[in-house]
Amino acid sequence: MHALDKAAMQLHAGCIPVATTGGFLVESRTRGGLVHRVSNVGGCSCESGQNGRPCWHQSLIEILEVAQQRTVLIKQHRKVTKAEALAAIDELFA
Repeated sequence: MHALDKAAMQLHAGCIPVATTGGFLVESRTRGGLVHRVSNVGGCSCESGQNGRPCWHQSLIEILEVAQQRTVLIKQHRKVTKAEALAAIDELFA
């Protein structure tokens, strides 16, 4: 839970991961100039990640991925206007 809380705080503080081949780069918030790699396969390169513990870097990526999935679902299930429905019906039966 601590990793999720810290990830949410870092996200609100403006931490933006950079997408790269096979994962993301996340800047360390405590050590200037240090960048951690969150890999789709190998986890995070930070100390916690390398020791099999949850880290906020991975949690940050998970938060963003879940938010993106939910946004796509919401867009797919948007309400259709009456005019759109009538146009679709006309197209089907024309």
